[in-house]
Amino acid sequence: MKLIVEGKVARTGKIVLDISTFNACLMIEGQAAAQSQISTSGEYTLEYEAKVLPRAAGLMILPSSIKPKEAGRMALTKQISASQFIPKKGKTDVFVVSDKFYLPGDFLDFIKRRIQKYHIHGTVYLEYPTYFSTLPGCRIDFFEVDPVVVSLRPSLVRRQDFIGSAYTNADGSYDFHFKFGPLPLKPSLIGEAEFSPHLPIRIRKPDIFLDYKPDIHARFFQYINGTWTKIYDAPMTALDWNIGTDFHRDYRIPADVAFGVIDPGPKPAAGFQYKTIGLIPIDTTRIVDGYAHSQAGDPLEGIVHEPFCFTLRIHGLFATSAAVTAYTVEILRTNADGTAAITTAADGTPVAETWNPLGEPLTNQQWNDTTKKWEPHALNLADGKYRNIDIEDPMDWLEPSLKAVWNTANRPNGYYMLRIIGYNASGIAVVATEMPMIRTDNDPPQADLDVISPITGKCGDLTLSAGRQITLRVTAYEPDGHLYGYYISGTRGRYGETAGPALTHERPAANDNWYGVIDNSEDFAVNARSASTIECVTMAYSLHLRVQGAGTNGYGHCFENNQKRVWKEINLVVTE
Repeated sequence: MKLIVEGKVARTGKIVLDISTFNACLMIEGQAAAQSQISTSGEYTLEYEAKVLPRAAGLMILPSSIKPKEAGRMALTKQISASQFIPKKGKTDVFVVSDKFYLPGDFLDFIKRRIQKYHIHGTVYLEYPTYFSTLPGCRIDFFEVDPVVVSLRPSLVRRQDFIGSAYTNADGSYDFHFKFGPLPLKPSLIGEAEFSPHLPIRIRKPDIFLDYKPDIHARFFQYINGTWTKIYDAPMTALDWNIGTDFHRDYRIPADVAFGVIDPGPKPAAGFQYKTIGLIPIDTTRIVDGYAHSQAGDPLEGIVHEPFCFTLRIHGLFATSAAVTAYTVEILRTNADGTAAITTAADGTPVAETWNPLGEPLTNQQWNDTTKKWEPHALNLADGKYRNIDIEDPMDWLEPSLKAVWNTANRPNGYYMLRIIGYNASGIAVVATEMPMIRTDNDPPQADLDVISPITGKCGDLTLSAGRQITLRVTAYEPDGHLYGYYISGTRGRYGETAGPALTHERPAANDNWYGVIDNSEDFAVNARSASTIECVTMAYSLHLRVQGAGTNGYGHCFENNQKRVWKEINLVVTE
């Protein structure tokens, strides 16, 4: 027999949220039997072939981005008894339930908070008695927290659910983009065993006392002796409760709880050993054909086939036996196979590239025990070499293994090798070690967006056809193949109602290059007007194209400040 559940969803209150972002789901014996997206007019139909009428079933309304088993409080459910299924006229094996579902305003407000995108950004500082300094190379774990209202000690007992991690750059700044999504099944309380997303999931206890507002807690780690070590839990302040979607938050960590010195690890038995570029270990498994590939358990995860970009902080150590007092850093431009690149001389003769001094300034922070401050010291020597601090007390330096700071934007994009040559006190070269070849790319991708159809006037006016589609001409292109993807979205009206489903295109293979598209035709489907805009026959539209290039500086992706990201938009006046 066929079971049909049909009806309409309506909302109450003044919350602007598209009904079409929800699904209707028929639950039988705890399993999703049928699921369908709710139309823009709020209607839904669910069909299920059953052997017998179920004793009880459930109708669930939930955001379309959430799985029914994970929805929890993000879904509203009605129970359906067997007696509610009515035989369809003229059909003996078809049974129908018709119902109307109202979504309360507070529920919609809760859903809106959890499915919209959030951006947290700022700087992490070490706080000394009389001054502040930034903290590079720090990991920040973010948690959603809520006060337990009935607790006798509400300031100490809070629910805490892991959201994700961010890393500070060399200047101490960080950026973190996320959605709250469904409430996790396993909460933990401050004071209990450390929560980890890798622990087995247990059934969540009743959480009727939680407020479900976007509240954020931050925990800080440093990478010490090959493992992330927790150094600080940030206290909750008035800023951290019910945050906005664009949240600027600077953190201050007491200097006495942090490891001011980044542990460089052991010295090699002989010669020189490269350690890291930022947080990325240097070896032939992490740098493959010039591209960065992080491994599971690395201090910085999630880097797959990315070129290097902008300023790189290169770490390494000399062996004690080498007795190196100074060193040079040389650079060679190469081909993709590692051979020296060929240039053309003024007379047209092809000439192979040769090793040349890197020529970049190098500064490190040295501890002044008198002033109790980290003070910058230039390590460039008059003869073009760099001072080797490996022979000094490593605790005196904030980055004791730092050997070079290379602004890759000072040279053309391409393949390069670095070579470090160590000299003893007599000026004799005793060590020469080459770093694996790396690929640099500091250019943003190309982007363009325009309308192909319907015919659009120079004032941006167009009339929507019955097909409710706007065909766009899209360019999202990276000439070296370093494109992550491109994303098209649209809003309309005074309050930025969603104009239609977003279009997402990501590189087909994560571990390979992708060039993108040039003048590609993309159909943007326009949603029917919602109840709040149904009277707007003519409405302002804004269509957005975001093109994201690939690249890492060793501390994360080069995403922010338009380093590898380009936005384009077109503004239209659309008449239906």
